[in-house]
Amino acid sequence: MHILDCLTEIARGALATHAAVVKFFLWRGLVQRAFASIFFALGMASEV
Repeated sequence: MHILDCLTEIARGALATHAAVVKFFLWRGLVQRAFASIFFALGMASEV
């Protein structure tokens, strides 16, 4: 029973870590996209 408890805790930790990593990469992708569109808009505005 003790081994099962340990495995359950490890699985929970792995899932929590995985969720955090996925959120981090999604957030980073959104931030990069936002910066890209801002710089693109600034570039277009400066050319006009």
